[in-house]
Amino acid sequence: MSLYQLNKILYRLELDATFLAGMKSNPAEAIKNVELSEKERSALLCGDIGMLYLLGANLFILDSIARHELFGTNRESYLAQVRRAAETDKDRKPAET
Repeated sequence: MSLYQLNKILYRLELDATFLAGMKSNPAEAIKNVELSEKERSALLCGDIGMLYLLGANLFILDSIARHELFGTNRESYLAQVRRAAETDKDRKPAET
């Protein structure tokens, strides 16, 4: 998994206006040369916030997708997806004793 590259993409959304414009107009092209796992690439290009969260994307910068309303994600849908993923993740992990 290339979590660093995934987080770097999210970070660039805040710092690089040209990259952000590319992500809005043609996201597959904007990230074509970034080394991501297929799962990461698919989750990002589908705007699957829950999966990105489960893959370990930094929540602070993951919110960049909602702030810029990429992939049809807004603040409300972002929060709902994170909550669902967190609940799923909690159910998968054994309780600590």
